[in-house]
Amino acid sequence: MTNLESIPESGYYVDKFGTYEPHRFAVIKIGGGIIGNPEQLTAMADALVQIQSHNLYPTIVHGGGDQIDEALAARGYSSERDSKDLRITPTGHMPVIQSVLRGVNIKMCHAVRQQGGGTYSVIDIFEALLSDYSNLASVSAITHINTEPIAAAMAAAELPIVSCIGHLAMKGCKQAVNINADIAATALAKTMRPHKFVFLTPVGAIYDSKGKPISKISDVELEHKIDNKEITGGMAVKARSVIEALVDVEHVVITSPKHLIKEFFSHGGAGTLIYRAPQ
Repeated sequence: MTNLESIPESGYYVDKFGTYEPHRFAVIKIGGGIIGNPEQLTAMADALVQIQSHNLYPTIVHGGGDQIDEALAARGYSSERDSKDLRITPTGHMPVIQSVLRGVNIKMCHAVRQQGGGTYSVIDIFEALLSDYSNLASVSAITHINTEPIAAAMAAAELPIVSCIGHLAMKGCKQAVNINADIAATALAKTMRPHKFVFLTPVGAIYDSKGKPISKISDVELEHKIDNKEITGGMAVKARSVIEALVDVEHVVITSPKHLIKEFFSHGGAGTLIYRAPQ
């Protein structure tokens, strides 16, 4: 785990990021693979507390796919996915998913607090439309994001920990909607336009066909890899979200918890940087 003070140029970046409006510093998406791994979870919490100690407050968006799969299987439910590898969510699955994601949110808040940080749980800020009302994960559009709880967290010098659960964008309707966390984080980044948009994954990069991490790749090259099935499954969902985000943010980084400090506060960064190809 990198210590921020061990990076010679870290002071430059702390000062630079300190000039930004608080909400425009960073959005970080964290997946279930990290949350379910004690070592990764501790590394993530340690990095976030280091960042918070310098009066910087990234917005954290979490999923919980692995935990949801386990909970559904324990109740005898099958976890099916559509052609884009997005979870299919019948109405009967929704109470389980809501319960799991509440638990994940609490677990993440607790992990950060154990390291000495302060957190603010942010739930149900997304409004969405569905393409198929029998599938509560078939999000066709996120129509509104209530960012007021995020602003309140930052004003209180706490880290906003945002759940990806939302509700239907219908007046007076509180039907919960299961929004893929990569899609939720991307929508939030497009709204907040942060200087840093980071996906934290256990492996911390996109890898080439020889198993070597790719340090830099354009959106065009990334789309080519998706089309050629070089990137599949959950990583393909993530890659599509990255490409969409690049319409509104300068670049996106995929890195790991243990390299998050290096990514934010060193000249070289860490992980895979994805950028818009010149038009």
